[in-house]
Amino acid sequence: MVNDKVSKLSENDLQNLIFKLRQRLNEKDEELDKLYDTLNKVSTMVQDVIKTDYHILTSKKELEMIFDATDDYIVVLDKDNLIRRVNNHFCELVKKEHTEIIGTLFFDYFPDLPKEFKQIKIPEDKFIKTKFFSNFYNKYLMIKSRKLNKKNDPLVYVHITRDISNIKGENEC
Repeated sequence: MVNDKVSKLSENDLQNLIFKLRQRLNEKDEELDKLYDTLNKVSTMVQDVIKTDYHILTSKKELEMIFDATDDYIVVLDKDNLIRRVNNHFCELVKKEHTEIIGTLFFDYFPDLPKEFKQIKIPEDKFIKTKFFSNFYNKYLMIKSRKLNKKNDPLVYVHITRDISNIKGENEC
């Protein structure tokens, strides 16, 4: 039946039909080329995101290793002086796991800390420090505190506590 219709077409009509078919195929090829280009761009973007995520994860792990490698007791607090992050050395000092410490009040771990220190307004970008003897830990300690400078960041303070019991001349409080 199709052959009958084709045989009745003139040569001119056949050429026009072939031309239109080729034109439609070219249009579809162009659409496929555009789709392929878009897929290539998306693929490249996904690869870039994966690379970026890998670098972020690697950097985070490196920073955590550095954070935990120090001999100082490092604690990061929020605006209410609740602990948001601690290093392993602090966990060893207080003999608790990270999960037990997070969300607790910083000053509960230092009952010997002078009251004045607890009430001091810590300036941005400057450390303040105090030295004291802790009967609780039987150590001379020095706490350096700094307010972080980002206004809307939930992490507000960092307290770095150092055992100065064995440092000559440092344990006069």
